[in-house]
Amino acid sequence: VEQLATEAQVHEPDATPTALLAAMAAHRLRQFDRRDRWLSGLREAPGEVGLAARLLEAECLLEQGLHTDALAAIEPVLRSNRRNLRAQQLAYRIFKACGRWEDLLRTSRLLVNRNMVEDPDFEATVAEAYRILIARRAQAVQHIWLLWRNATPREMGQIEVIKALAQGFSRAGAPTHARSLIEDALQREWRGELVQLYAELFYSQPLSAVKALEPW
Repeated sequence: VEQLATEAQVHEPDATPTALLAAMAAHRLRQFDRRDRWLSGLREAPGEVGLAARLLEAECLLEQGLHTDALAAIEPVLRSNRRNLRAQQLAYRIFKACGRWEDLLRTSRLLVNRNMVEDPDFEATVAEAYRILIARRAQAVQHIWLLWRNATPREMGQIEVIKALAQGFSRAGAPTHARSLIEDALQREWRGELVQLYAELFYSQPLSAVKALEPW
């Protein structure tokens, strides 16, 4: 493919699709210098040409394990073309690889709204984002409260997200928030794991906990 692309450019030097195909072919051959040369003249091009080149470059760099470089390649696209769903899908993967969890949550919500989620481990990744963000500021009740306030109904339907928030509130010295969170979830749906967590967090108040559990 790359050889044919080189020959084709003799006859049509400005053929953007040819250059993009050649860059991808060079990447598959792990000829990264040649890939970058193919892309170098396209990155700053206006309109769809520059967009296509930056998306391909970011995806190649991500596959290569250069997560920071991939993020740098796609950031101009995210600033200028937020509605591009392909860019958002790629950004989600880069944020996941880089551990940019707040950015990942924001991007994941956009993809959910557009029904464009590709990650087979999406729910586990979202729950992991909550756990890490809560652990980073374990004593900051306000931080955990903001995470909870910004959570979507879909996220609050995940048992692992509820558990992460409840445990975070409890460790941060806000047991009332933790208890309300679990009770609200149990009002919506009986879940054995949440009952177990309820018992672990409120074992010192057995009578009131049992009274709450009986009607459920």
